[in-house]
Amino acid sequence: MPNVGSRFQQAGTYVRLPIEGFLAIGLVLLLPGRWKKITAGILGAGLAVITIEKVADIGFRKTLARPFDPVLDWVLLDDAQSFLKDSVGQVGAIGALIGVVLAILAILAGMSWAAVRVTRLAERHRRATFGTALTGTAVWVVLLMIGVQVFGTIPVAARSTAMYVWDRAHTVKAGLRDEKAFEKLALTDAFASTPGDQLLTGLRGKDVMIFFVESYGRSAIEDPTLNKGTTEVLADGTETLKKAGYVTKSGWLASPTAGGGSWLAHSTLLSGLWIDKQNRYRNLTSSNRLTLTGAFKKAGFDTMSVMPGATRAWPEGNFYGYDKVYDSRNTGYQGPAFSWAPQPDQYTLSWFEKNVHGVEHDPMFVEMPLVSSHTPWAPLPQFIDWDDV
Repeated sequence: MPNVGSRFQQAGTYVRLPIEGFLAIGLVLLLPGRWKKITAGILGAGLAVITIEKVADIGFRKTLARPFDPVLDWVLLDDAQSFLKDSVGQVGAIGALIGVVLAILAILAGMSWAAVRVTRLAERHRRATFGTALTGTAVWVVLLMIGVQVFGTIPVAARSTAMYVWDRAHTVKAGLRDEKAFEKLALTDAFASTPGDQLLTGLRGKDVMIFFVESYGRSAIEDPTLNKGTTEVLADGTETLKKAGYVTKSGWLASPTAGGGSWLAHSTLLSGLWIDKQNRYRNLTSSNRLTLTGAFKKAGFDTMSVMPGATRAWPEGNFYGYDKVYDSRNTGYQGPAFSWAPQPDQYTLSWFEKNVHGVEHDPMFVEMPLVSSHTPWAPLPQFIDWDDV
């Protein structure tokens, strides 16, 4: 079974010879008595674990553009449960969790049982089965040596499961090492002891705002099949700002994540550290590192986060150094929710301008992750006249 969804559509995926199957059946047949059944059950359970991990890989590649990390990604279960709860409600989230647990148990039990059944059948036809295993192994070696491929690049002699297990083992080892590597990296905090009057001197008296338009990347600007609306809006906005006497500059920042986990990208920007895993995020937010927000606060700015997607307390706000946190609970929205998004961005921006930015205020630093563009994109809020918000 492949661990990349697109490979299911490749015909070559289904015409390969797996060496692991030949070796496993040969090994089991060589064992004495009851050890056959025990070993078959263990091998079946192991194959089930590999299958479950590959399914997790497919899901992670679909949502986060990377494979599942068997060491570091378990902490994301809580975030996944929260996302489901906000999207489909408590009952739906519990139902999904029960379904996943039952599916995992069924795969483990089913594959172990199937392996034992196959072993019993092979034992009844021991000579033929053992001969098939030996012949298959020999054919596999020949195919590997001469490099037979189908559909141009797919080798017939498959060892993908063995290589997958090897790769998973190295991933586990790397995950265990990452903790110490990050601790060493985080020791460098260059501006922690810099006096506030020496920080951000070029921005004194100005408002600094960072907006995250969730779920959009470079493709929204560079992909000709997607960028028409985006480039038109940017061009109109640039012209409007130019007429008002403003100069605009654009650039690219590399994100540590894709498809999801946007809080990792936020923390990377605000901390100056590469936060691409949840364990790094938790270690960061439990430290006393000076963040960009903390630097603005230290320099005398009024610091705030506007988080329309938040529906509960956000303790990480204390780490970042926000004076105020505005979220869906204290911005006064009384309209319908839009699936995961409790309120539309147009309302959030209108409320912010009327109640925070548009009134007399001290210089401020604002971080605002917007949510109307966030998955699952249904239902979509419709743009209305600003006077009607």
